[in-house]
Amino acid sequence: MTDRRAWEAADPEAWQAERTIHQGQRSEVLQVGDGRGGRALLKRLRDARPDAAAIARLRREYELAQRLDPAFVLRPRALVEHDQRPALLLPELEGETLRQRLRRGTLDNDALIRIALDLVEALQHLHGQGLIHRNLGPGQVLLLPGAGREAGRTLIADLGLAAEIERERPLVQRAELIEASLATLAPELTGRMSRDVDYRADFYSLGATLLEALTGAPPFSVDDPARAVHAHLALAAPMATSRNHQVFAPLAQVVAHCLHKEPESRYQSHQALRQDLQLCQAALAQGRDLPGFEPGHGDAAVRFQPSGRLYGRESAQAQLGQAFDEAASGLAGGPGLVAVAGFSGIGKTALVLAAQRSLLAQRGHFAAAKFNQYGQDRPYGPLLHLLQQRAAQ
Repeated sequence: MTDRRAWEAADPEAWQAERTIHQGQRSEVLQVGDGRGGRALLKRLRDARPDAAAIARLRREYELAQRLDPAFVLRPRALVEHDQRPALLLPELEGETLRQRLRRGTLDNDALIRIALDLVEALQHLHGQGLIHRNLGPGQVLLLPGAGREAGRTLIADLGLAAEIERERPLVQRAELIEASLATLAPELTGRMSRDVDYRADFYSLGATLLEALTGAPPFSVDDPARAVHAHLALAAPMATSRNHQVFAPLAQVVAHCLHKEPESRYQSHQALRQDLQLCQAALAQGRDLPGFEPGHGDAAVRFQPSGRLYGRESAQAQLGQAFDEAASGLAGGPGLVAVAGFSGIGKTALVLAAQRSLLAQRGHFAAAKFNQYGQDRPYGPLLHLLQQRAAQ
């Protein structure tokens, strides 16, 4: 392995790119050499002239990573500049991503559980530091070989979309959606649900990752962002046993429990998920089944989480649904416009957002705007906002 101090002291502009390890929409991971046999890994922006926002995101990724333990995540060593672009100097670890490993075939039950337990531990560390990954998938899971100090460990890589839990909002309003792993995207990260995002979004992505590792395919095989959003919102993920009969049935239940649409229906704690995986591991080692197994039995949230469900507004939701049905069927003569009125604080926005998910699940188009006392200086402001949302879709 190349000496860390030598690389950090060297001139990054002298490093020559030797091969591309991974290429994303906006960034790439390169193996670079110093011309004397020394090698390192760099993550840099693909755009030769990146804008200020892209540079800020890369710097933010570096800053967030410094809060984390390298025993759980692939933590950048330094923020440098290469080829006149900001880049992250990464540890040069021997290993491969889960995506690369799956090209040789699916994982068996035992191997999958070992990796899953490592990932639960890594996520618990990440969440304990107030962060969520938001982009976990087979390409963001690094498998280290069974030799050396890091023997057999699994690390989480690529913190490019990581965010602080308390400040998090859905991805749909941001350009980062194009960088997200669409195959493992949690429903609430689409922005089409009436809720903020918390650590349970990573549990969904973990479930999608494990399903692919067991069966060779993600929950929904779609590349188009709109179709991916619809699938994660409206379609039930298949059971792993329906695709691969060799999967241990209780393990398939654990994966399915991670993949519930509503965060309240998933695992609420790392401890419960870990215990269920360990139960499966012990049962497999002893060659026995787990009759009556219930995933998440006795689970409790690691922190107080107000429910994202809306209660007592069924009549109003039905009216919005009827308006959508009339617009979709042509009875309304075209697109529909619905006004929701009421006193401040009675839940108009919550009602509209709650209806949004069910309407979009039917492949409809939806835009909403708000009249408020602080926007009276912008003529036609809400109408312009509606048109902007519709154009962005």
